[in-house]
Amino acid sequence: MRNSFIVIAVFMVFFSCSDDTTTGPSASLIPGMEFVTVSAGEFQMGAPEDEFESSADERPLHPVTFSYSFQIMTTEVTQGMWEEVMGSIPPQENGLGSDFPVYNVSWQQCQDFISEMNNLDSDFYYRLPSESEWEYCCRAGTSTRYYWGDDLYDPSNITNFAWGGFGAGGDTHPVSGKRPNDWGLYDMIGNVSEWCQDWSHFNYEGAPSDGEAWENPATQDRIFRGGSFRSPSPGCRSAFRDPANPNIGHDDIGLRL
Repeated sequence: MRNSFIVIAVFMVFFSCSDDTTTGPSASLIPGMEFVTVSAGEFQMGAPEDEFESSADERPLHPVTFSYSFQIMTTEVTQGMWEEVMGSIPPQENGLGSDFPVYNVSWQQCQDFISEMNNLDSDFYYRLPSESEWEYCCRAGTSTRYYWGDDLYDPSNITNFAWGGFGAGGDTHPVSGKRPNDWGLYDMIGNVSEWCQDWSHFNYEGAPSDGEAWENPATQDRIFRGGSFRSPSPGCRSAFRDPANPNIGHDDIGLRL
């Protein structure tokens, strides 16, 4: 597992790995940054017609096949990681602390952060995840509404796995304070939403099926995923997606490398 401030974003590394999600290579960077390796594979992206509280922009349900493995950060980029790389943090009014997720960062500011990360470590290529990579990692092999099951209130519910609108208290919280999903990833739902690389589109008609980001054609907004500390039950679903202006920071959107 990598320990360093490089763990701030989602990055892809093209190398072979075992059939299961595994610990990534080690490096000596900043404490707190950790990545796991995600194996190549296939999943069904989006929501079926009969999924409760789903939306038309989450369809059609379609297969995505990853011919490559990649690594993803186990947590969201924290305020401490951002400050270590960028020298300062934007205003943080919904939870402040080095182990809280950073927010109020625009998609473009995230690109600046990633550029700095790549300058610091030439052995790896850091970037935001594509939307399909993000959902693949969020689901972690599941096909249910939430990655803990179909019922928001079942015995292993949102209060165990996510800082969502039903128990977050209107603020962010330190990362990894809830249970991870089956691939060891924390806060894929709740705490803050997370920017993806893709432009926003009205639905999945014509979406890439190989895991790449949907960069063509360009649109007005970029996609973010994963409900935040404000999200009611629809926004806590694995298939939930929403657009936002990439040039503006939002007080409930951060990033994962």
